[in-house]
Amino acid sequence: LYGCGSLKALPESIGNLNSLVKLNLRDCQSLEALPESIDNLNSLVDLDLYTCGSLKALRESIGNLNSLVKLNLYGCGSLKALLESIGNLNSLVKLNLYGCGSLKALPESIGNLNSLVDLDLNICRSLKALPKSIGNLNSPMKLNLGVCQSLEALPESIGNLNSLVKLDLRVCKSLKALPESIGNLNSLVKLNLYGCRSLEALPKSIGNLNSLVDLNLYGCVSLKALPESIGNLNSLVDLDLYTCGSLKALPESIGNLNSLVKLNLGDCQSLEALPKSIGNLNSLVDLDLFRCRSLKALPESIGNLNSLVDLDL
Repeated sequence: LYGCGSLKALPESIGNLNSLVKLNLRDCQSLEALPESIDNLNSLVDLDLYTCGSLKALRESIGNLNSLVKLNLYGCGSLKALLESIGNLNSLVKLNLYGCGSLKALPESIGNLNSLVDLDLNICRSLKALPKSIGNLNSPMKLNLGVCQSLEALPESIGNLNSLVKLDLRVCKSLKALPESIGNLNSLVKLNLYGCRSLEALPKSIGNLNSLVDLNLYGCVSLKALPESIGNLNSLVDLDLYTCGSLKALPESIGNLNSLVKLNLGDCQSLEALPKSIGNLNSLVDLDLFRCRSLKALPESIGNLNSLVDLDL
């Protein structure tokens, strides 16, 4: 039923389709509700409600779809809440809530989704908090919270997500801090904090992220310093601090980042000096110091960077 823009409702008889595996309602922009009989679709694996902009709520009975693996609510801008019954979807692997701009909260039952691997909350601009139960998700690999501009904090329980590989918090403009428990994310490979303008500091526990390869702090204009523990990130390859305008110095421990290939300090206009330990970065290929206007000199140790190919001043 892709693109049936005038479709306002589905008949109750749709629940008789016992063998239905995929229901495609993409771009049904006039669809206001799903029928109560939706819970009879025992074989349904994929429910696609992409850009159903008039859909304000899901039926309580949606929790009876035991076979559902993928629920796509991308761009359902009128959706204000998810019901507690969503937590009964034991087979759900992917939940896409990208662009659900009216969604203010997630139900506590979200933590019951034991099979969930991908939770996409990008551009949920009204979302203010995550429930504590988020830490109960045993299988999550990817958590996308980009452009959740009302999100002020993450719960401590986030540190229980042992399987989390990617955490996207880009342009979370109200986020002021990360919880100490962030250091428990042993599988985390990528942490994206691009454009987190209110973030003033990183917790000391950040240095416990042994698997972290990519740390993006581009545009964190309130970030004043990095903790010494940053030097414990043995797997870190890419550290992006572009336009961190309040950053005045780097810790000496930065020289311990043996795997670091790219260090971007461009437009860090308050940066006054580089530590001597910078010369210990044996793997560094790209060092960007473009428009570091307060930087008056480079340390002698810069000459020890034998792998350096690109130095941008």
